[in-house]
Amino acid sequence: MSRRPVTTRQYLIPRKGVFQFRMRVPLDVAAAFGKTHVQHSLRTKDFAEAGRLRDFWVIKYQAEFGELRASANPDLPPSTYTIALSRLKPLVEDWMQTRLQLVASELEEEPQPAAELGDIVDRDDNLAELKADLERLRGSAPHLQQDVKQLAGHFLLSDGAPEKSRPPHPFGPLPGTAEVDEASSDFRRLCLIVSAALQEVTRAHLAVLEEKPFEPREKPLAAVASSGPTLAEAMDDFWSDLAKRGNTQKVGVDYSMTFRLMTEVIGADRHVWEVTRKECRKVLSLLESIPPNATKRFRGKSFRQAANAVADQPDDRLSKTTINQHLHRMGTLFRWEERESDGKMIRNPAVGLSDGGQRAHSRQVRHPFSIDQLNQIFRTPLYVGCMNDGAGYATPGPSRPKGTRFWIPLIGLFQGMRLNEICQLRAADIECIDEVHCIRIDERTQGQRVKTAASRRIVPVHPQLLALGFSDFVAARSAADGWLFPDLKADSRGYRSDGFQKWFRRFQDKAGTYTPETTYHSFRHNWRDAARNARIPEEITEALGGWSNQKVSSNYGSGASPKVLFEEISKIDYPGLDLNHLK
Repeated sequence: MSRRPVTTRQYLIPRKGVFQFRMRVPLDVAAAFGKTHVQHSLRTKDFAEAGRLRDFWVIKYQAEFGELRASANPDLPPSTYTIALSRLKPLVEDWMQTRLQLVASELEEEPQPAAELGDIVDRDDNLAELKADLERLRGSAPHLQQDVKQLAGHFLLSDGAPEKSRPPHPFGPLPGTAEVDEASSDFRRLCLIVSAALQEVTRAHLAVLEEKPFEPREKPLAAVASSGPTLAEAMDDFWSDLAKRGNTQKVGVDYSMTFRLMTEVIGADRHVWEVTRKECRKVLSLLESIPPNATKRFRGKSFRQAANAVADQPDDRLSKTTINQHLHRMGTLFRWEERESDGKMIRNPAVGLSDGGQRAHSRQVRHPFSIDQLNQIFRTPLYVGCMNDGAGYATPGPSRPKGTRFWIPLIGLFQGMRLNEICQLRAADIECIDEVHCIRIDERTQGQRVKTAASRRIVPVHPQLLALGFSDFVAARSAADGWLFPDLKADSRGYRSDGFQKWFRRFQDKAGTYTPETTYHSFRHNWRDAARNARIPEEITEALGGWSNQKVSSNYGSGASPKVLFEEISKIDYPGLDLNHLK
């Protein structure tokens, strides 16, 4: 005997092949109605006919419930209804247990052998349909699934929600729909609870069709009805995941600052699934009020206290870019929790808060230096004669030091390397390969790191640097077999570039070359433009600069030889830039 799946057929219960109608009476009218449930036979074995009869009885009873509600509360406006999961969850639980009991009675029956081919086909079709239902119900968006929404509407109407008005249907009346905000988090969480109940009932029906014992899950609705982990717990789990994926110390420090802000505004004990858009906007408001380096400048103070301290200094604020970085990290935490919760976290409350226009590609944010700016930089006292390589670097004098501050800007301009790639070099990273002086960029030594896999590379030293004495500088450092620039110290994140970057900003101010669009990273933009102007092949440019190449062909072979790379990088030139005084 084939059995019909009833997992999504509200109000219908098959009993010995005949459909029964069963409907819960809303709690607010149960006393006046005189019953907690209505149930009676529809006197048909045909599902289509049962569906039409079901629609008739649903409309009839809901009209009666509406009249009772109106007579008891004549002045109660429909808008006063609010979704309360504490009331609705027991209704779903009761509905689920009723159906599980019916399935249990079917499991106790002796299995009927399939007498005809049609019965076998029906059974296989039903089995396939149930498995598809279960897979769909396990999806991450139950509030978008029609059967889940319809059943959720049934529970809402039973709980006293007002019925949504609807136009006449050409094929007859349809079950009523509750007048509630279906975009609200409460409705979506109700749909999660309903979906969990439907999954449990579907599993039970699968057991019947497969003639296997059914093993109910313990409290299947409890997890989805909860509010999830606290913000502090979610952050701890996120930290653990970051560590497993091998993220750098810098990433950890950046997220630590964002999480401190979130904790101060939202609270460590706030359940993460319940964090609202309004709370995220409060984080944004605080970000727009605090100064740069607040934790260093106002040690022991909260972020709000730091904001109050600079309230009368409107220019002392975080940059838009920094604010967007914090908002992006906050959104990343919520996106991570969405995935980890298997859809139980309804939505990301921080989505769209950052200003997309301010997070443009770096090429739009940073510009290359002009030739005039480059000549200004390399005509400062540091390069033509200063007092010393320390505090007197900007004061004219007789000294011509060729140390860290002298070489790093030149390396950036002619090698196209990232600042930290330069700052973390050891003397041993400059080596001769196939009679070509090369710089090896990788993370083989403790304290070194690379941005991406493509960043690991070998780059021939530009002939201009060799002409300025770079080989002699390296040889002098090689005796100690240590850092190429030992005066640079690693910051709290492990980066050796932080101190130099800050110094170069001050250097630009004194050189008169600073603009918001031109920073040390502008040297890399200069180099890329020079490669284009020299018509260096794109594949070689990407290999020299450490950019990722998405072409499949790039996965073949071991890359160009050092001699070929030297020929290409030697083409990097800056017409109009005069460095003869440095030789």
